[in-house]
Amino acid sequence: MSIEKQQSSWFLFPIKGFIARAMLSLVYWLPFPIRRRIAVALAKIILQTSAKQRHIIETNLAIAFPDLDKKNKEKRVQQCAEHAGLLLAEFPIAWLWCKRSNSITV
Repeated sequence: MSIEKQQSSWFLFPIKGFIARAMLSLVYWLPFPIRRRIAVALAKIILQTSAKQRHIIETNLAIAFPDLDKKNKEKRVQQCAEHAGLLLAEFPIAWLWCKRSNSITV
């Protein structure tokens, strides 16, 4: 990476972090069923628009399941995207809950 690019983007990291924390806080207050639908829809959109993410999922599936036929492979790709979306829906609960609780009792 060039020095000019490093110098021009050094200030973006705190801004991206602030935006990410603000979005997590907003998502935290949504009811879980709504949060789940939004996250799964967002994951499907990312899967359709990001060739890189689709390639990563397909490569990992090819390594894990080399004998998978095309129909089942596409089904698994969709399931991977949905589960990634569910992770996005559940993450704010865990992240913000840990920040707000003083201790965890077992």
